[in-house]
Amino acid sequence: MKALLFAIGVSALVGCTGIRPAGPFVKEPSATKPAQSKPAVVSDPAALAPAPRPAAPTALVMPSEVPIDPNAAAAKLTTELETDAKSQQSAPAIAEVSRYKGMVKQN
Repeated sequence: MKALLFAIGVSALVGCTGIRPAGPFVKEPSATKPAQSKPAVVSDPAALAPAPRPAAPTALVMPSEVPIDPNAAAAKLTTELETDAKSQQSAPAIAEVSRYKGMVKQN
């Protein structure tokens, strides 16, 4: 049993050499690498505009107002969902895309 656990541990260590960490605790790229040039700035102001915030959901039915009759509850829910669907704005035509190269964000 000890030999089996030892073999699994060694194979896990050998197999995990190509994994790189990701997240908030990753070290910054070293300064020995050559500096990368920044791409040209986009001149289209529509591409840089932030996306519109979605409308807040409508709260027409509070938990204390929920009737015991399931048909009445379904009717109120349908009304609330239709109201929310009408108040939503259309999505922007331009997508916001972030590109990374060598763990450095390219603008």
